[in-house]
Amino acid sequence: LKENKQIQEIDFLSFIDMYAKSTKVAGTREQYLSLKNSLSSFSGNFLPVTAINLNYLTRYEKYLRDRGVQNGVINYMRSFRSLFNKCRDHYNDDESEKFLIPHYPFKKYVFPKNKGN
Repeated sequence: LKENKQIQEIDFLSFIDMYAKSTKVAGTREQYLSLKNSLSSFSGNFLPVTAINLNYLTRYEKYLRDRGVQNGVINYMRSFRSLFNKCRDHYNDDESEKFLIPHYPFKKYVFPKNKGN
């Protein structure tokens, strides 16, 4: 029960902040922070990891498109997947079999194709 409570409390936006601070490459750090700002606009200032599921990813992609982000959508979603993977690596421990983030919403997510000119 206590572990389940911990899952609820993992804030993906806080994780992005923490991870971005340790990112040496300025361009990558900017991408991560840009994603964080976009997710905050979409979801508010707290995004529990458990709220990130296939439905959420689909709605977020639509949100980006509705805001006029065209070919950049794939960049946001790639950064999102990358950071979600890093978050899982940070909180999950294969050796002790403690999986605070057992789900993987990107498994069934289909990345958008960039549209040619």
